[in-house]
Amino acid sequence: MILLYHVNSFEYIELKHEFMIGRHTGDLIIQESFFSGKHAKFLFERTPEGIDLFIVDLNSKNRSMVNRVEIIPELKVRLYDKSFIQFGTHSFIVTTTKRLSLEEINNIISSNMSKNIIKLEGVMKVHEGKEKIRDEVSKLMDVEALMKAEMVEKERIILTKEEDILVVEQNLQKEFKKLDDTKARLILASEARKEGIANEIKEMRLEIDNYQKKLEEIDTEVELKKKKMSNIKVPGTE
Repeated sequence: MILLYHVNSFEYIELKHEFMIGRHTGDLIIQESFFSGKHAKFLFERTPEGIDLFIVDLNSKNRSMVNRVEIIPELKVRLYDKSFIQFGTHSFIVTTTKRLSLEEINNIISSNMSKNIIKLEGVMKVHEGKEKIRDEVSKLMDVEALMKAEMVEKERIILTKEEDILVVEQNLQKEFKKLDDTKARLILASEARKEGIANEIKEMRLEIDNYQKKLEEIDTEVELKKKKMSNIKVPGTE
């Protein structure tokens, strides 16, 4: 695995195939006036020692430098572990190590730059600041993930409660229907009972009328018998 460490952005770029840098075209675009549209490219070639990495300046206006030496345009230059590459103010380090130590970075820069040397303390502060920001971003992402999980859980609970409300309403409608059915049955039973009582009253009134007629007949018969009794004479009393 071969990596390019971009000193300016503190980022590692893994090289797997031909890789171009330019202001308008390329795998890495840096829109600064120093860079040409197609500035330089990295490529792999098989050599007797194996597969090696090369850099080619694509006839750029401001040229490219390897280990502080300006390279000839269109000429392949072999790169090695810890090779130091410069495109104006942008610097790269070739490495087979995922993470270079700050001391290694400072030593490579110091040995390749005669002026404007980046001090280890400054690099450390930038790295610390970047790591701090990364930690803060990671914490914020954790909080965001937690909040999203809580939102999903609350949405699930709300959905469950809405379903519970629907069940309660359905059960209430069923109970109302039962009450309506019971009410209808009670009304029918009540009407039937009233009708039965009314018929009983009617029959009793007819019976009373019959009794009244019989009483009148009895009274009439009693009067007749009284008259008959009064007309009966005892023999020898006349």
